[in-house]
Amino acid sequence: MSVGDAVLGFADTGSYAEYALTSTFAAKPDALSWEQAVTLPVAVDTADRVLRMLALTDGETLLVHGAAGGVGTLAV
Repeated sequence: MSVGDAVLGFADTGSYAEYALTSTFAAKPDALSWEQAVTLPVAVDTADRVLRMLALTDGETLLVHGAAGGVGTLAV
């Protein structure tokens, strides 16, 4: 990434703004509008936390039922 690239993530200061300090971020996918992309950080964080809490091991099966929303889609 370069200076000026569109990114999204969590503000280190807990604020939401056009410009903010952040250490947790990713490039905004070009195919998504800002209205769509802004939902990604919360959905990704939720899916990641749940999968880590489950601590699945080799041989275990996880059923993600109705993975039509953001969290379920990212978990899959």
